[in-house]
Amino acid sequence: MVHVVQSSEDFKKQISDAGDKLILIDFNADWCGPCKRIAPKVDELACQYAERAIVLSVNIDEHMEITMAYNIRSMPTFVFVRCGFILESFVGSNADRLSKTMDKYANDIQEMHFSEMDLKPQLKQLPNSPLESVDEAAHMVTECAEPAATNNTNCNSNENREIANL
Repeated sequence: MVHVVQSSEDFKKQISDAGDKLILIDFNADWCGPCKRIAPKVDELACQYAERAIVLSVNIDEHMEITMAYNIRSMPTFVFVRCGFILESFVGSNADRLSKTMDKYANDIQEMHFSEMDLKPQLKQLPNSPLESVDEAAHMVTECAEPAATNNTNCNSNENREIANL
């Protein structure tokens, strides 16, 4: 089920409560034709991946603070977040790309095999990030994606979530 964000506080709570689940943020507008066309696919993916992902819908006209923090300029924009880091984002109502990207990141965290080299070109940092470089962010995400038995990093810690939070 798609969660329609009600406020900045609601958005922060959803991000914080996600744990190590994938978060798909759908930035949209009521007047956006492409947003309306892809909405059924977003709903379908939210149901399909309900155990492994959270889908948030952010209306750009109602939530300017969130929209500005993520530097959204076109709609729909899809942002994929895991363990507090933006893994990937893209603009457009391409249902096939949305499905493939969701599948790529919605695997159980223990099944994911990130490499820092693979992630560096994709990771993005928001303004005021506590991390000093993309290298540091890639290292944090790969630690977060390691199986729990060998992972000493707490994916749910506030320190790791700073990048995705406002």
